[in-house]
Amino acid sequence: MLGNLTTKNGVPFGQIDYNMANPKHISDIGEYKDVNGELAIMTWYIERGGYNILLEGDKGTGKTMMVHHICKKYGKPLFEVSCGSGMNKGDLIGRPQINESGSYFELGYLPMMFELANHWKELVCYFDEPNVLEHDQQKWFNRPLDKRRSIYANGKLFKLDDGVKLTVIGTMNPVSYAGVNTLTEDLRSRFIGRIVSYPSRSQLEKIIDWKMPDHIKNNILTLCEDIQGLRVKNEVEYVLSPRDVDQFNSLYKAFNSAWALASCKSINSLDDVLRETLNNCVLIKFDDPTEREHVRLRIEEIFGVKV
Repeated sequence: MLGNLTTKNGVPFGQIDYNMANPKHISDIGEYKDVNGELAIMTWYIERGGYNILLEGDKGTGKTMMVHHICKKYGKPLFEVSCGSGMNKGDLIGRPQINESGSYFELGYLPMMFELANHWKELVCYFDEPNVLEHDQQKWFNRPLDKRRSIYANGKLFKLDDGVKLTVIGTMNPVSYAGVNTLTEDLRSRFIGRIVSYPSRSQLEKIIDWKMPDHIKNNILTLCEDIQGLRVKNEVEYVLSPRDVDQFNSLYKAFNSAWALASCKSINSLDDVLRETLNNCVLIKFDDPTEREHVRLRIEEIFGVKV
């Protein structure tokens, strides 16, 4: 239990697994390659502690990877929370539970954040897409993220101990995305942050560890630019992210392997390798038939293969 504490109603707190923030358990999801200086700034914020930072940018631009990279490299405890539209007060603050031993109060993410920070003496708390929460639910973040740095749960005040460094990071896609909710003004006002911009062609060329001939690389970069142009004209909503380009790069190499050429009946030539890679890594991203047709025509024009 949490320090054997109970409230006036006698309901004890549930046990906490402090290992969930252990820096030794951080997944290695790749090395973030800095393109606009954001890695150095974010490292400085996290080393210093005490900031709430909002990272706003297109999907696949490396927001999550950057946080993982910094925390793993510098041994920073990391607590990750994926926000969902169904998340409510019970998830954020906590709720009563019953097991074979009786009743207890299970802490929600916000008081848990303070307990983990106080245990490790520092913490990076990563909230992925807090904007998807209903505005009434977002208000529960106000007190923990301002100078009060505290929240009540089950009759107890959970707060940050003196000298403990807590960095809260929120990420979100641009509100121009279809179906993306906004942050409330009072919650947004509690953040500083950065816009993680879509990389330019030259930057994208640098951050991918290319495994293909130069003419294929140049063609996929041209396709990225063309699809961005289609989005500007509101002809598509989806744009190819660095994650998508990396998937294309990896799958092209895999399809081009001796095993794939020998095992996949649909792959008999380099044109087949390219066709399968484009189908599996590009066209699949576009669920609207009209948008998919726009992209298909661009592919055929740029790569010279039928898809």
